[in-house]
Amino acid sequence: MLPAIAAVFFLATFCNEGLTQGQPSGFVFSNAPLNISSDTLVLSHRENSALFSGNVVAIQEDTTLKADELILYFDSETGPDERSPLGNLKNVLAKGGVIIETPDYTAWADNARYDADRQQLVLTGEKVSLKRGENTVTGTKITVDTPTGTTRVDGGPVKVDFFPGSP
Repeated sequence: MLPAIAAVFFLATFCNEGLTQGQPSGFVFSNAPLNISSDTLVLSHRENSALFSGNVVAIQEDTTLKADELILYFDSETGPDERSPLGNLKNVLAKGGVIIETPDYTAWADNARYDADRQQLVLTGEKVSLKRGENTVTGTKITVDTPTGTTRVDGGPVKVDFFPGSP
């Protein structure tokens, strides 16, 4: 019974404090400048998208995203302005070897999708991991929902490595 209580406490602390508090100022969660480097860039004005491919590194404030490919989708209703050539950012899709690093956590996934309207980050893959300190949770799908302050881990077996005393 005690290990089950410890696991529930860990998940509540890890997911609610470690993710949702650090999330709003992280990658594409704010209006801070977003700096992206890659091997190639293809802008599609018809699809209101920007496709970055090869050695993608995206940095916003103190959050870094690395992936093989990054696609930014823009809201066609807002139109271009001085901040963005294609309009307001609507969705982000990262593919291949995705790593997201913030001061509080590191996430690994095959794919990541961020929906700006819903303020929801979904990490998917064969083995998706989220680490805070020494504590790690692993599954095949991790959904971080900012408005509700919840994190859901699916795709069992879900595995939690909990180290009491670790941040």
